[in-house]
Amino acid sequence: MGAEVTPEILNEANNEIRHQYLSAEKAQRVLNWGPFQFGSGPCNDD
Repeated sequence: MGAEVTPEILNEANNEIRHQYLSAEKAQRVLNWGPFQFGSGPCNDD
């Protein structure tokens, strides 16, 4: 495309969460859930 665009950061948002993070701890605890690894699921033909 060849055009350089510089973002204009206004920092004017209201009611935003300043710091966010994700944790799978509750899913692990409540649902006995674990991360999925490709090649190890029930549809694996190995």
